[in-house]
Amino acid sequence: MLRSLPCVVTLLLSAPVAAETLGVWTFTPPDGYTLTDSAEGLRGYTKITGKTFCAIGLYVPRVATSDVPADINKEWADVIAARFSAANVVRAPAKPTKKKLTQYVMGANLSDKNGTYAAQLVVLIGGGTVGSVRLMSNDARTITTCQDATRGVVDSITIKSAATVTSEPGDSGTATAASLAAAWSASSLSKEPGTGMSNGSIVRQYVFKKDGTYTFRRETWFGHHGPPRWYIVDESGTYKVAGNRLTLTPNAVKGVVKDDKNKVVKTERPAAETTTYAWQFHYSKGLQENQLVLTPEKATSRDGAFDGGSLFPNSYSYSSQSKVEWRYP
Repeated sequence: MLRSLPCVVTLLLSAPVAAETLGVWTFTPPDGYTLTDSAEGLRGYTKITGKTFCAIGLYVPRVATSDVPADINKEWADVIAARFSAANVVRAPAKPTKKKLTQYVMGANLSDKNGTYAAQLVVLIGGGTVGSVRLMSNDARTITTCQDATRGVVDSITIKSAATVTSEPGDSGTATAASLAAAWSASSLSKEPGTGMSNGSIVRQYVFKKDGTYTFRRETWFGHHGPPRWYIVDESGTYKVAGNRLTLTPNAVKGVVKDDKNKVVKTERPAAETTTYAWQFHYSKGLQENQLVLTPEKATSRDGAFDGGSLFPNSYSYSSQSKVEWRYP
């Protein structure tokens, strides 16, 4: 049977592995491995030979900060320390990948309730992003059989440019400036369990226009535990996009506190913050929409406290599809 199909056999053996995407990464999966995990934010591949296993996991890249050691430590905390106990941690000097990303490799012995393992974490930084590739195997001897496949994956990773990233489902990354021009909203509500009482709510919205100007509004309700009050901030200014950096420069900012009769009871002077954010689009499978993710150097008075999500904990997420309900439009 095999002798009658020599050309077909040769073709199957030489067929290239198709490239895949994870966020803004495009990569070649390891040949001969089985896709075992495709959860949001993770792509995992496993190869089992007898009692030996190799497991390669890619974790969705996020926006990098200007603090490289902090970015590396966060990747270690999220990918390794949150799941395992680590011992005998060693670090290799930074070096470039074939696609000109900078890789920081750390090795360790790991353990959890299921056993012990040898592992490596490769943190990749470049193009304004940071992400990780994790390799695990039985022990220090068997992990050496997995390293060629891991190096192949790492060296294949490229980052989509701002000109090529679109808002297709599953994409997460920097996007074109034209796609930013829209209304982007977010809201939060704090309720006390059992009583129905609220500690307040916040609604905020950016409107980015194609002419390079923007408006921002935030409406904060103080909740049930006091007199009815709403703090309203209105801001307008200009914005500039440079790659995955978005800079807002306010021209006018004003704030007022109103009661439930729409009467101004106090005038405020909000800070006029010129702020540069790292920005990207992230497709939320749960909400089935692209969200605008803004990541500043630190929390801003304009946006308030960070959202604190697991993928982007030091960021603000805004939706172009959520309906805004203002008390005072």
